Amino acid sequence: FQLSFLATFGLLYFTDPVAARLQWLPEWGGLRGAATSTLATQIFVLPWLLYTTGEMSWVALPVNLLVLAWVPLTMLLVFLTGLLALIAPLLAWPVSILAYLFLSYDLVVAKFFATIPGATWLLPAFPLWVVGLAYLGYAYFLYAQAKK
Repeated sequence: FQLSFLATFGLLYFTDPVAARLQWLPEWGGLRGAATSTLATQIFVLPWLLYTTGEMSWVALPVNLLVLAWVPLTMLLVFLTGLLALIAPLLAWPVSILAYLFLSYDLVVAKFFATIPGATWLLPAFPLWVVGLAYLGYAYFLYAQAKK
């Protein structure tokens, strides 16, 4: 819940400032939009992730960019599988195979990048007061942006 809340907040309030700094990135295939939303959420959840896990992944951005385009379709297929399984289980089977393929793709990409040496950096304990300072800094940044 905490990560979802923070990611949503970051998406709502950090997307525009991040987008302003990614104008150099091409729009090709929605790349700029995907990179913008991914970075906005990752920037905002980073202090909490460092506090709760002590890990930081430099491969998170490329992984998200590779799987993000397929997430809505995957979610739709999983939803349809569940719905069809309630109505006519036999009809759910072919849809479930498609959902499985997309979910498998996500896992293969994540597992591949996770095997890269140094993909995740283990950091020393990140105190809660530092998290508080980080979010105060974010709040000040948003306040300064709103004043412009």
